[in-house]
Amino acid sequence: MVADSDVVLTEDVVPRLVASLGQESGPKASFFPVACVPSPTSPRRATLGDRAMVATLSASLHAFPMLVGIDRGLFVGKLFAVQTDALEAIGGFASLRHVLGEDVEIARRFAAVGFGIQALPFVAHATRAGQSKADALSRMGRWLTVVRGQRPRLLASYPLLMAGLLPLFVFAFAFAFASPATGFGGASIWLASVSFLVVALARLAVSDEGRRISGQERALVTSMVDVLLSDVLLLAALGKALASRDVIWRGEKLRLSGGVVSRPTRSSPTATEQVGAFP
Repeated sequence: MVADSDVVLTEDVVPRLVASLGQESGPKASFFPVACVPSPTSPRRATLGDRAMVATLSASLHAFPMLVGIDRGLFVGKLFAVQTDALEAIGGFASLRHVLGEDVEIARRFAAVGFGIQALPFVAHATRAGQSKADALSRMGRWLTVVRGQRPRLLASYPLLMAGLLPLFVFAFAFAFASPATGFGGASIWLASVSFLVVALARLAVSDEGRRISGQERALVTSMVDVLLSDVLLLAALGKALASRDVIWRGEKLRLSGGVVSRPTRSSPTATEQVGAFP
């Protein structure tokens, strides 16, 4: 079993993970969708970076409890259990020690050999306090750099879906004012306004539902802040991931190369490490 250090381990976590495995025809790995929530015990005052991470990882479509319903191939490594024999069959953790985004790589290898992965119908909590805006951007930038390497086609979903409200606003009204029927009486302006309003209401509903699922307080103003912060953070992180192949992880510089984010100082990966490399 693997759990990130910021995950809250309640007494029911281990029994539920263990109960989901062990059957010969069942899944070989299972995981909890984890939502980021404010820390109730930290002496640190919540920062803007903390607030942006909560908005993104509990109240947007990028929140794992929401994303698990969209991406059926999702495997999140924040809190999971895996059968040892199945893990050894794909090379074990040793073959992943130079790869950032090892959970996605485990899922890819499991799919290649027909091993199943199960998302448990529960939500676990992760808390982290004291993140600066730069910390939050760096964290999400690393995340999207991994996506860029392992599943690059998904990058288009960020400006179109995950953080699509601000791009839609710019596009819709730029198109409306550029059309012949300009002015507030023009059909194009009304079409742009209605389109934006519909998407904005849907996005507010996502925030409200994400907060309900993760057990947080809900309010219209809170959801509006969620939408703004998560969209800005995701779009900024996307720009960061597209602008550079380098990321910093725990003080170490890693580079995206060959579809894998790994240590750039190594001359060539071993045969074991190449198992996980994407073309």
